[in-house]
Amino acid sequence: MALLMSMMVTLTGMWIKEKKYIWAIVGTIAAVAVAITVAVPAVLLSFEAGYSIVQVTDIHLDLFNRTCTKCANSSTCLLQGQWSDFGLYGCDATIALVNASLAAAANENPRYVIFTGDSAAHHALDFETVETEMMKIGELSRHFIVDRDIPFFAMLGNDDFFDDYNATCYSDSYKVMAAAFPHSLSCTKCERDITPDELANNQDTVIKGGYYTVKPTESLRIIVMNTVLYTPDASTSLDNDPCGQQSWLESVLQQAKQNNERVVLAGHIPPGQTVWEYAHRQQLQNILHNAQLWQVPRTNAFTEALAPYWSDTIAVAMFGHTHRDAFRLLSSPGSSSSDGAVMVSPSVSPIYFNNPGIRKYYFGGANHVAFEVSMLYTTLNNLRTSFEGLVGSAYTEAMEDMKFELEYNFKDAYSAPASASFPTTIFQSVAEAIERDDRLFWTWLAYHSALYDATKIEYLCMLTKPLQDGFDSCTGGL
Repeated sequence: MALLMSMMVTLTGMWIKEKKYIWAIVGTIAAVAVAITVAVPAVLLSFEAGYSIVQVTDIHLDLFNRTCTKCANSSTCLLQGQWSDFGLYGCDATIALVNASLAAAANENPRYVIFTGDSAAHHALDFETVETEMMKIGELSRHFIVDRDIPFFAMLGNDDFFDDYNATCYSDSYKVMAAAFPHSLSCTKCERDITPDELANNQDTVIKGGYYTVKPTESLRIIVMNTVLYTPDASTSLDNDPCGQQSWLESVLQQAKQNNERVVLAGHIPPGQTVWEYAHRQQLQNILHNAQLWQVPRTNAFTEALAPYWSDTIAVAMFGHTHRDAFRLLSSPGSSSSDGAVMVSPSVSPIYFNNPGIRKYYFGGANHVAFEVSMLYTTLNNLRTSFEGLVGSAYTEAMEDMKFELEYNFKDAYSAPASASFPTTIFQSVAEAIERDDRLFWTWLAYHSALYDATKIEYLCMLTKPLQDGFDSCTGGL
């Protein structure tokens, strides 16, 4: 029951006053999750009138292989399969994995792609490394997304600062952001040309605090936040209004409502409580611990500011950072019911033992109302086998045509009413259903890491090589 309540924190945004560590056997979780998860027909939605937005998050491009040297000779890495261009679980993304993910995003034919931060890999040793990896993501986003006539909107994550989480006003990281993603600030390839004043305002707010807004059409607005400013590790997090972002957000939302615009809100680190999960294969255990992602005053100000806009202005709110699939119900301070909810998407990087994934949001035509959300994913083994033996133009063509598999459609997966709306009523009803139904909870848990099973090797070896010598060889002696 303690495990259930801890994991439900991610869904409900409940506050936990004491940090605690909970140990659970990963094999039990994985086995039950896989056994209970219902098969969802792998059919992507099609619609005549409408469009989609694809979210990509936590790319963590590791150009210098610094995240894999720590485990290059350990069973944790060796058991994930043969090294290839697409890397290993337990390591950040190789450039081939980034290419495949961006190509897959473009091949969903979205109207827009939104990248919710963390271009750079973990554990950068200097600012120049962060800058190099951010600039490379900017280059790749132009090639795979913008050059296909799809607008691309980027933001910063905590690893895009040096040191990690070191977000301040007028940080050098904001200059790199402006240089790496000028196509984001200028709304390149948008249906509507932004005005010179709008571009100048974007450049000013990005240089000041890493946030900006664009109107790709007259009736749709995208708001990009820098939520790293609100984390306990940021030096600005106790300021009354870090870098003026909160007052700016309130002003932009008010203007959007007055102009009958729908808003897509995006940031890197989501508000509220989370449960971090680390799989330690040698002990076959998961370590779970609770963490408060924003300073409480920042969360309260944010939820209170958004409360009047959920029903008729905010279409969706999307975040990343946790490398896991979840949503968070948000309530105004003192309220007993939720006002709305944010979605948290799994990462491209497999460093925390998840499959690479991207999220697709479906919108109904000119009203910009989100009516469904899908998750798409791939596995490193699928990528290895898909590109095995390919060289030259054959490899390039396969990369340009890359597609991820459908993992689930949200309403199908959670038996949500077809009439339920995003981002308000649907998440409340699904959270209540998950609390009532253990099978539905295990379904959610399987999706939590994009169907990655930390103990799949051990279970397959048990089935196929049950005798001791064969089992030891199969698992590498784990």
